[in-house]
This record gives sequence, structure tokens and C-alpha cells, in this order.
Amino acid sequence: MKEHFGDDALGRKKAFYFLPWHLDFLSRYRPLPSTRFAEAALGTPLMQTRMQPLGEHDPPLDRLLGHTDPAVHEMIANCLWEADSDGDACRSLGALAESAQLAAIACANGGGDRQRAEDVELSNIPRGAAATPSGAGKHKYKRRPPKPQRSEEEIAELRAVRAAKRLATGAPPHVSGKR
Repeated sequence: MKEHFGDDALGRKKAFYFLPWHLDFLSRYRPLPSTRFAEAALGTPLMQTRMQPLGEHDPPLDRLLGHTDPAVHEMIANCLWEADSDGDACRSLGALAESAQLAAIACANGGGDRQRAEDVELSNIPRGAAATPSGAGKHKYKRRPPKPQRSEEEIAELRAVRAAKRLATGAPPHVSGKR
């Protein structure tokens, strides 16, 4: 990873911007057998289908990668950043998956991901004023201020100044109308 992002503070900053977001998105991924789910995948993307949260019977590494807490994603990113090899990363993530620190985060969340899996819908819901029924889908665009209304005298004065500039620079005279 350090080869891609760079082995310095800027590389770490880039990696820690990139990894937690992707880990959050990919926490929905479940390895599903194609014999059972191939037909369902043709109708809707399975990644956007609600699945049962992973339980105690699932492998610890799968439970770790399926965790939805942002603090856990930071911890995974840190393990990946500190690892020197693929094997070291797997050992580090395995130790994290079985650590008391992860169990404490799951307990602090009131049962972990079970509640969040039921509450969070996988959709793009607008926030703020646009989320209200009266303002749904309405965009408030900033309008350009209107041009100042000039009198005939001001227009004639501006044209004279521009004509003087054209004469001084040697530019061709202004032609009104279609060209």
C-alpha cells in the first residue's frame, strides 16, 4: 500500500482518506454462492439487497470486514498501513477481528451492526430542507445580479471611450449588426 500512496505523511493522509470510505461501502459485500444467487443478481444488485447481519457462527475476519462502524474502518486502515506484507496484514487483521477492542466497540453500539442494518436504507436520501415534503427535489440556485440600466448619455460615453481605445491600439472599428 505504501508503494501506491507513498511512504510519508502525505501518503498516509491519502490512504486514510481512501480506505475508510471504501471499507464502509464494501462492508455490505457478502460472498454468496452463484448457484443460489445467480438468478436474483440479474434482477437487482445483491450489494443493495438487505441481508442478515453476520453472526457469531461466521468467520471472525468476515465479521470484521462486514462491520459498519467508522472507528473499525479506521482500525482496519491502520492495520493495512502498518503491514509489511500480505501475510502480515492477514495476521494483523485476524488479531484485530478477535480482539477485545473490537468486542467493546460492538457492545458500545448496542449489539453492533444488527440495529444499523435494519435502520439504514441503501439509497440516496436528500438532507436538510430538500428532505421535507414541501421542498423535495427543489434546488435553490443563486441568480446573477441584473445588469445596471444605463442612460443614453452613459452608453454614448462608453462607446466613445471604446472607440478611442480602438484608435490607440490600431484595432479595426466596431461593426454593428450581423457579420
